[in-house]
Amino acid sequence: MLAGFILWDLFAHRKAEPYRTSDYLMDAYVTQTVYDGDAKAAADAVRELIHTEEAQFSRYLDTSDIGRINASAGEPIAVSPETASLLSECRAFSARFPELNGFALTIGSLVDLWGFGTDAPHLPNEDEIAAAVGRIGDDALTVSDQISLPLSAGRLDLGGVAKGYAAGHALSVYREFGVTSAVLSLGGNIAVLGQHPNGAPFEIGLRDPSGAEQELAGQFRITADCVIATTGGYERYFEENGVRYHHVLDPKTGYPADSDLLSVTVVSQNGGLADYLSTALFVGGKQAVLSHLDGEDYAVLAIDADQTIYLSDCLRDCFTPEKGFALAEVTP
Repeated sequence: MLAGFILWDLFAHRKAEPYRTSDYLMDAYVTQTVYDGDAKAAADAVRELIHTEEAQFSRYLDTSDIGRINASAGEPIAVSPETASLLSECRAFSARFPELNGFALTIGSLVDLWGFGTDAPHLPNEDEIAAAVGRIGDDALTVSDQISLPLSAGRLDLGGVAKGYAAGHALSVYREFGVTSAVLSLGGNIAVLGQHPNGAPFEIGLRDPSGAEQELAGQFRITADCVIATTGGYERYFEENGVRYHHVLDPKTGYPADSDLLSVTVVSQNGGLADYLSTALFVGGKQAVLSHLDGEDYAVLAIDADQTIYLSDCLRDCFTPEKGFALAEVTP
């Protein structure tokens, strides 16, 4: 009996293994590591959340809110509160950062023209690109519980913000199930809840945008709830006539962004804002980053081709660059 009690006591006090799961949603691999609370139920609920938001936001589903808006020929379409909220947030971001014009909700026709998201991306001709750019105009979008988009406008595409938005929502779901420690990876977005159960920060590697998939530019040490969103042209691209064309399109020119940066990472408690800004700042380039390093509700890390890292001051104590990368001395 004593031996049995000792054995039970050992198992009772052993820390439980984290619950891990992997899925493919929102055209991306989704991994979850949940350390406490009702871990399995929380992970299942987050999976369902992402699946539901994909069903609402995907422009490639005829039945989604975005698919129905794009096919509406200008007629008002009733949408879910989540879709209306996300579109309203994006409009608010654009109003807040009018000097940044690297993000457009109505860029879908241009994306289709280039064939990104298909098996046959290609370089369109100049006239086609000019026509697609002429259709981009977010001001034509009317947002309420019903969404109206004129037939002459470009099609909606939420690919530059939906994953970050979903990652931010996932943090709220984890909390509902008593979780205080978890990490979610959704495409180029990492959602972090709390810190490691042993009290150590979560260590989140930042990929070297010019290296192999497992090579790092540095490492974050995270102890607070946040979403880390990264945009770069190194993952989705094609080559034609010896020229590489990446998927981050500049809505002003209609071509892949001619950025002087390789990647931009934004850290924020607002996942939609992190995703939005990482795209807009990547398209805007180094000068845009330097003008937006110090935000009240976000922080920025950008990498250029010389392996120089431009970093918000508030990140300097929680980010360590790998050998070969240098932190820029940025003056206000």
